[in-house]
Amino acid sequence: MRLPYVSCALLLVSCGTAEPEPAPIATSPTTLSTAAAEHAKAAASGPRIAVVSTVPGATQSTLRLQPVSAADPAPPTATLSHLPDGEVRGAFATATDAAYLVAETEAGRDRSFRSSLWRVRTGSEPQKLADGLVYASRPLVMTDGSVVVQRGVAGEPPSPEQIEAGQLRTDSLSVDLYDPAGQHQKALHTFNGYITHLAGHIGREVLLYRVSFQHADIVAVHADTGALRTVLPELPAMARDFSVDADGGHLVYANLDEKGWHVARLALSSGQVDVLERAIDMRVTPGVWPGGGVLVNDGRGGTLTTGSGPDRPLGDGFDEVRAAGGQWVALEHHVPSQLSVPFAYDRKTASVHRLALPSGARHSVLGVVP
Repeated sequence: MRLPYVSCALLLVSCGTAEPEPAPIATSPTTLSTAAAEHAKAAASGPRIAVVSTVPGATQSTLRLQPVSAADPAPPTATLSHLPDGEVRGAFATATDAAYLVAETEAGRDRSFRSSLWRVRTGSEPQKLADGLVYASRPLVMTDGSVVVQRGVAGEPPSPEQIEAGQLRTDSLSVDLYDPAGQHQKALHTFNGYITHLAGHIGREVLLYRVSFQHADIVAVHADTGALRTVLPELPAMARDFSVDADGGHLVYANLDEKGWHVARLALSSGQVDVLERAIDMRVTPGVWPGGGVLVNDGRGGTLTTGSGPDRPLGDGFDEVRAAGGQWVALEHHVPSQLSVPFAYDRKTASVHRLALPSGARHSVLGVVP
């Protein structure tokens, strides 16, 4: 399988040895109604965090809307079938109350484009929207609930001469737009190369990090008109962990230059790149913090460059900002060889809430649900 250039903190973390899923507890109708009432009360006192959970080796993943203040796991709202131990990534569209999941569904030696896009809503069967999704990619949800995804078709293997020159396989890639109802609208952008990574969006512009042989750039594609503009015509092809500062008009990411790994901030209007912080090795991972600042990780946990926020609340590791809504931020705490731990941070009270999710599963945060 051809490994992509784009990496993130998750690539530094192995799945570890999972504990078995807790055995179900025998319940009576009274017990069920009591549990439902407790979750309803918890949901009323704060937001819920949309989380997809996968037990290692399983052929199904479950979607939960977990109240931040609940003392036990919320009941699953939907279940999605996929390949055994298949990679599942997603995002939640609060505008349409739907989760969009990219899950491995087609077996094969080359996993590059064997995933499918699913639309999952509470009380409905999962709806498959497309095949040919990029492996381990994550949908990008726009403000109105429309969704942008990465798809591709594998190209011909490089010749011995191309391999010797350092060239990888060149694929036919596309960035596709789906409307809030889950209907395919159009291919926003096509590209022949290695990567068309969804770096984020600002307004109606979708930001793409593109990589091809001996070239990488960052471009913006307008979701309505398809107009393409170059934001940064050239950068080292080792960029990763992108996040958008919509208020400041910046794109923040980690990259490697002749001086080493660093956190870069790109002005989306002018194309100016500033180095915010230098790192001793590749473990640096940044994430834009709502309201200002950047949460920077170096393996010891996340610290905020400016403003106020959590300072390594769960100890050593990587605190990845996954979603934000109002005063709440949802994060994942990653430690090598251990399963990740989702938690929520209340910016108003500066309190940390570790989510009460089932043990023994991989948990991936999709969004903050009011």
